[in-house]
Amino acid sequence: MNTEWEDYLEIAGNWLDEVEASVKDLEDFAERNAFEQKVTKLREVMDIDRQNETVIMELMRDVDYICGPFRKALSEYDENGENVKNRNVDQSICDKFGKILNGKGKVEDNSVCSVKFKRDIPVKFKGKPSTTVFSANVLFESLDEEGNALNIGEIALLQDEVPNFVKEIAGQGIVVGAIHNHWIFTDPIIIYVHFQSIEPPLEFAEKVANAFSTLRIPLV
Repeated sequence: MNTEWEDYLEIAGNWLDEVEASVKDLEDFAERNAFEQKVTKLREVMDIDRQNETVIMELMRDVDYICGPFRKALSEYDENGENVKNRNVDQSICDKFGKILNGKGKVEDNSVCSVKFKRDIPVKFKGKPSTTVFSANVLFESLDEEGNALNIGEIALLQDEVPNFVKEIAGQGIVVGAIHNHWIFTDPIIIYVHFQSIEPPLEFAEKVANAFSTLRIPLV
């Protein structure tokens, strides 16, 4: 039995639990039926056909796609119903954010601080090498008066990097929002992990930097 795949299935199951809990009380979720059908099917396959990587990864991607619109909508409003999308982000805090992550922070549209990395992973698509599509992006936006922000990250990982990275991220209280693949016919298989939190952005950056230290192939 593939230990890495079993680790992935455990992580995926925990992610499904979190996503289901997030949408349970939503009143305005147009894709609820489709979401519930996909989740039910995914859990069935994970129970009775656990080694069917192709079907499981496809269903994981479908569930994540369905959840995308409601995650975006929730991120644009604070607890008072105020739209926080356009709150300004100061370049100085963005610089600190980038420095903690050992990268360069860039303010976009005066409201988002983003730090982008490349992953120097030797990957082939049906035998053709690629070095351009695999990356990591960490950002924050919607910084409020109390110093909390919506913090979001996405990273491309080798399969054997997933367990330690997710363990480190989740162990620090950051929510793992999705675990799935973007590309097919790659060698090796690449898994994307999405993560998020509401907290001071510099604290988030420290936690993500800790998780980055688990990577077998460093960021560039």
